[in-house]
Amino acid sequence: PSAKSDSKGEGRVTHNRELRFLVVHSDQLRKSFDDSIANKVDKEKDKLSRKIMKLAQEGFACAEDALQAANAVVKGSTYLNAEVSVERRETPLKREKAGRPKAGEERPTSVTWHPRATFEENKENIDRERKHNSCFVLVTDWFSEDWSDERVLAEYRHQSIVEGQTGFRWLKGPTV
Repeated sequence: PSAKSDSKGEGRVTHNRELRFLVVHSDQLRKSFDDSIANKVDKEKDKLSRKIMKLAQEGFACAEDALQAANAVVKGSTYLNAEVSVERRETPLKREKAGRPKAGEERPTSVTWHPRATFEENKENIDRERKHNSCFVLVTDWFSEDWSDERVLAEYRHQSIVEGQTGFRWLKGPTV
């Protein structure tokens, strides 16, 4: 190993070592994700709906501002696609003078723009998240032909017995 120091003068050790990465797909992790996705979608929809409703209550002076604000809210959505629109509302204003208006006098109004959004599930993102959450990576430096992928996985699973004896069992989740 060779030691290098960073700009703050703190040392760090780096290793020039080849590593083997195994990506393991877990049906149990996939099932766990599938069991929880409906709840995640509902939570995201509720959160975004509340934010859009808050913007709609405030109203905006122009349609473009309302669209920009609503698009900023839905931009970071993970599990949903949103279609944003705006609604124009005219609100009558209070007359400056007291008394009855003259014949033909129109009441002044204020125009405000209020965003709306409709949501549907984003199947592509959900599938991508499902693939991501149903896999885990094992890293080893064993390249020998004696260490097949199956043997590396079996040894990894066997570690929980050793780690359970030494108090490190909490490092492994029940889904592994």
